[in-house]
Amino acid sequence: MHSCPGCGSDAIIAGSSTTATEIARAWSIHGDGTPPPASVVHRSIMEDVGAEVVRFDRCQGCGLEHAVPMRSWSGSNYPRQAYGLAFDHLVALEDLERREPSNLLEIGCANGAFLAAASALGHRPTGIDFVPESVAEARGQGLDVHVGDVRSISRLKPGQRFETIAMFQIIEHLEDPNAVFADIAEVAAPGARIYIGCPSATRYSRHIANAGTLAGTDFWDWPPAHTLRWTDEAFRVFLPRHGWTVRSIGHEPLHTLGAAAHLTAIDGMARGWYTRPVRRRLEIARRLVRVAIRRRLAPRPLTGLRVLVIADLS
Repeated sequence: MHSCPGCGSDAIIAGSSTTATEIARAWSIHGDGTPPPASVVHRSIMEDVGAEVVRFDRCQGCGLEHAVPMRSWSGSNYPRQAYGLAFDHLVALEDLERREPSNLLEIGCANGAFLAAASALGHRPTGIDFVPESVAEARGQGLDVHVGDVRSISRLKPGQRFETIAMFQIIEHLEDPNAVFADIAEVAAPGARIYIGCPSATRYSRHIANAGTLAGTDFWDWPPAHTLRWTDEAFRVFLPRHGWTVRSIGHEPLHTLGAAAHLTAIDGMARGWYTRPVRRRLEIARRLVRVAIRRRLAPRPLTGLRVLVIADLS
């Protein structure tokens, strides 16, 4: 067993497992747009993960789950996905609107939607991403965006320090979060603020079975897409180890109708009936009941899909 990447504890227990074959099959059905055949996805998974069987181990201390092996997508194999501003981005932007203009670094900036919004608020944004096509799209908007990782910032922006750092839907992909946060420390200004968005451990799509469920969680919650499954407690332990003081942890609210519609879309598109209006309305009604029951009976309150952590450098 490995020690916990979040708190360093050796109290680790083996969790659920699945295979690259099953992960590939799920991506070929549920991936954005027109996903490639399962055989193509499987080949990409084997190139990046290097193992047919993958599992998640769980820390008994902070609850963080980490993948074995802990390998994520390479830039060339990363699935093309649609990007937009979601709950975590919008809450961060509300907070930024109240803050003085700052040098802002977004790690994993995708097409630059958040950077553009931050710029409109008076902040001075820089972005990095490892997908060249996303970087080109962001640059097309006139944004200062580069292909690279946090370590490359010192070369791209010598001497630059950032008062604001953002990483949305990134921390769950990391192979070595401690190394990444050591790199962040090198470019963070004294008293910097960081925004970290990731999937919520209590999101409805993980706790209500649907066509996209694979071995107890969303199909995209397995390597090489995700290597870490963060909990609130894991953030409260991990971030102070790197000098950050957690200011708030906010989960996306659960909207029963929105959740039911989303689960209906997942099931309907996978099974071929989603374009039939009468069937779709009936299925939404069924899932409204399911979500309401699970919301009432769940041991922990169900939430929306995302969580946002805000922390300041001590």
